[in-house]
Amino acid sequence: MREELAAFFKRPVDLLTRQSIMNSHNVLRRQAILDSAEVIYAAR
Repeated sequence: MREELAAFFKRPVDLLTRQSIMNSHNVLRRQAILDSAEVIYAAR
């Protein structure tokens, strides 16, 4: 999936779980990521 997204966006991408972001020690980066997060796919 990472390679497909990188090809689509024509740039490198990182795929992270929400939990890995929540566990980050960098408070400013963590908050910036969570504030700008968007659901792009949700299974029903």
